[in-house]
Amino acid sequence: MAKIFIGALNIFSVLALVIFLKKCSDGERNQLRLESYCFRSGKIKRAHRFLFLTDVHEKEFGEKNEELLRRIRALRPDFILLGGDLVVCHKRRSERDRVRKSVRLLRALGREFPVYLALGNHEERLFEKAGWRGRYFRAEYPRKEHAKSREKAALFERGLGAVRLLDKETVLPEGGLSDLSLSGVSLPMEYYRPLPFRKKKPLSPAELRRAAGFPEDGAKGRYHIFLLHTPLYDEEAVRSGADLVLSGHLHGGTIRLPLIGGVMTPQYRLFVKKVSGLFPIRGGNLVISRGIGTHTVNIRLNNPPELSLITLLPEREEERGNGETAL
Repeated sequence: MAKIFIGALNIFSVLALVIFLKKCSDGERNQLRLESYCFRSGKIKRAHRFLFLTDVHEKEFGEKNEELLRRIRALRPDFILLGGDLVVCHKRRSERDRVRKSVRLLRALGREFPVYLALGNHEERLFEKAGWRGRYFRAEYPRKEHAKSREKAALFERGLGAVRLLDKETVLPEGGLSDLSLSGVSLPMEYYRPLPFRKKKPLSPAELRRAAGFPEDGAKGRYHIFLLHTPLYDEEAVRSGADLVLSGHLHGGTIRLPLIGGVMTPQYRLFVKKVSGLFPIRGGNLVISRGIGTHTVNIRLNNPPELSLITLLPEREEERGNGETAL
């Protein structure tokens, strides 16, 4: 009898813990946290402040994202960079793919701010399933779902009309942003393959430069911001000429444990420390955002959604001459 009682107590304790953690996760997923970063460089001629938002995955804060939009307006950014994975797209079962909330958000942001967007793996998969934007329809996707994917890809494409898509393109803004250059790269799905028992697919700095449409003569001394959805190629991006690499994709490791890091990433890498925050790289810096949404594994613990506010400032007088970016 005692063993039965202890066994039942253990089962009850486990269930109670699971329910408790589920409630904690549900609450945390709706707690949007602002993270601020500041960089100085001799390439910066005037102060800039912008927002970086990634891995939305159709998440809304308030009805029609009104709470998110209110937070963004209050920060008064000069422009907004979107790092991809706004939508949710599954390898199969196209009826579960979702794009409508993302389209609404793109249009709302585009009406009020200059917005630049690079694609993530979910948009890439959507376009591949649909055979859209020059992508080839791959045999691994069920052809019977082709029409559904084309319909949703067409809807998302219309939403892109509200923003500037950096799809393998480098933009050299003029006016108040003439000291910046902005690049975005859309990587095929093979660069996002699971990595528990294999190495990442190689991608050289030269290949990244070509994929980003980076000018042969560089960016004329401009501070170069590189939108690269996956941070797995951060060093290659810096060696290609980036001063600041902005990434997401890892969802902050889903569950973050002190001293250990993230429990799991979308590519099935376990216990990864480099899942969110600022990481200086020789010659540049990497910021990995936790993102604001989830999909499939809808869990966040010690890993709140992130809205990233980034400030760029001119180099201080006493710092000139060292040729390095100062934090």
